[in-house]
Amino acid sequence: LVEAMPARTLSPTLNYRGDPVKAKLRWQVARFGDTIVDFVQPLEGSNAFSAFHRHHRDGILALVHRAESLESLENEIVRMKSLGVAVLQDYRVGTARSEARLVLFDTEAQGKYALGLVATSGDQYP
Repeated sequence: LVEAMPARTLSPTLNYRGDPVKAKLRWQVARFGDTIVDFVQPLEGSNAFSAFHRHHRDGILALVHRAESLESLENEIVRMKSLGVAVLQDYRVGTARSEARLVLFDTEAQGKYALGLVATSGDQYP
């Protein structure tokens, strides 16, 4: 089953390398069976998406895994920080039905991708 959601333009405030920044992003979500793929196009602002695009052009920024809950995501942030892994970018997106928090860890130098975790407060990915 392949399903593509309509593209949206978002203007979130992100925490990028510990500092709040405004961004403008074009975001589209597609489902390929059990796999969710987010396509993100940076339009404005300095953030992980625009930095990746400047350095690599198109490509895969992060592999993101689903955390069981917002609490377990927070616990993983603490655990990763204790291992010396910083948060690259942290942000929340939401709808009236659900909120998601997405955290990208600064792991690209140790591998090819940033490692990410997402958790939702509702039963659906917004």
